[in-house]
Amino acid sequence: MMDLKIKFNLLLLLSVFPLLSKAQCRSLTDIYRRYDHLDESFSLDVSGSFLKMASWLDNDLMDDDFEDVVQSIDKIKIFKVPKGRHGMSHGEIRDFKRDLYDEDFDELMNIRGDNGVFHVLAKERRKVVTDLVMFGEGDNGVIFVEFLGHMDVKKIGRICRKIEMDEI
Repeated sequence: MMDLKIKFNLLLLLSVFPLLSKAQCRSLTDIYRRYDHLDESFSLDVSGSFLKMASWLDNDLMDDDFEDVVQSIDKIKIFKVPKGRHGMSHGEIRDFKRDLYDEDFDELMNIRGDNGVFHVLAKERRKVVTDLVMFGEGDNGVIFVEFLGHMDVKKIGRICRKIEMDEI
């Protein structure tokens, strides 16, 4: 009887594991694996529960949409990769963006500044964003930020429009 329970739990775990791994951006996981060993790389994972204690956020930025989106984030992954000879090339960055499109990400916006472009792409299904990836090049490297959770696509759209209006 005990062996049957163990086998059932193991089978359940193995069947759920692929679903959990799909929640993360495959292309970003590949970048992480390729460059994590470099001394100049940096990574940080922040749990959603840390964000839910949002009293440390600037209250001027917090409106209902922003607060709801923050509350719906399960995890944030931040990863910085060096550019150039020992890091990512411009071609690899371009290929990464193309790979995101292959993973059914849609581009929400680009934020253009003096130092370049910051791209914001999202994977959405049934009006819920489960994966939001932001990335851009700086002088010292490429920064990637991934938000995982169940975020309302309309609220993210309104936040993006506010950002675009602020940039003008």
